[in-house]
Amino acid sequence: MRYMPAHAPFPRITCSKAYAGREKIVAAFERYYDENGPLSASHFVKAGQASNGYYLSVNNQARLDAVNGHAILANTTPTAFWTLFHMLSEDLLQFR
Repeated sequence: MRYMPAHAPFPRITCSKAYAGREKIVAAFERYYDENGPLSASHFVKAGQASNGYYLSVNNQARLDAVNGHAILANTTPTAFWTLFHMLSEDLLQFR
């Protein structure tokens, strides 16, 4: 049986402030894309735009970008920890 959070079907009602905040961010990203913002962005953004532009609508790309920052920041610390852990646990890489 799959678990579905109680707020999942009705985010506009159950978490209205967060939903409204996300919609503001999505609208800002949509304006950014409509005004050709990626043309003056970093190479990373340009590459992402080039690969996703064929498959995602502007609205879907904006929704994806609105949550990517959280995903990247939430995974940075654990990734750095486990990378260092594995590097330091290797015999060849230990300082003597």
